[in-house]
Amino acid sequence: MGELEGELDASKIAVEKPPPNNKFSVEVEINGKKMRFSGKIPQGFVDSATLQSWYLLPLDEKAEKASTKDLSQLGRNQQRWYAYGCPLGELHFSGPTGIDDPESLMILGVSSHSGNFPSQSSYKSVRGIGNFFIKEICELANLQKRTLYLVPGDLLPPKENDMTDAQLKQWYGKNGFVDAGDNIRRIMKRDPQLPSGDRYISKAYNLQQEKYNKTIG
Repeated sequence: MGELEGELDASKIAVEKPPPNNKFSVEVEINGKKMRFSGKIPQGFVDSATLQSWYLLPLDEKAEKASTKDLSQLGRNQQRWYAYGCPLGELHFSGPTGIDDPESLMILGVSSHSGNFPSQSSYKSVRGIGNFFIKEICELANLQKRTLYLVPGDLLPPKENDMTDAQLKQWYGKNGFVDAGDNIRRIMKRDPQLPSGDRYISKAYNLQQEKYNKTIG
């Protein structure tokens, strides 16, 4: 999995509203390919029934959509993918279910869609989507001092090849997740750590906090 490359241009971050649920839109680069990272930064309690999503979209979305000419050749899932703007990947999370930790977050899914792009697309061979999302959500948890939970077998593998549950647990373990002691649901957890400050989400978060502090100051 490749690490993100390049420095973040703060002028390219669109900060829209103060908390709660701040939107962000950041131009990022993964393995030499530029794309847009967008979603909302949760504030305070997150309900377990409320799905929150982060997306990676091709920077030139119109050009990529135009390269898929015959929608009738796409399957049902691909048609949905096309309708949502051809995301390169998605991360979904909510508040926890059945866990006595109201400020924590449950990661529900991490997926890569680069394989949906047509063969001539420059985004077809992009790798590192799962790695990007996990590192960004971990950094947010560090900033907000939240515990993260997930069930490895319920998530799509971070790589496009199949991985066993044991391999998934090992991969998430490298990102700070450990067994939560729930042998029935096989839940893993990650306690907050010191923020690195060098992820895209950390810069978006800090800019939004600065704007919010000005509105209440």
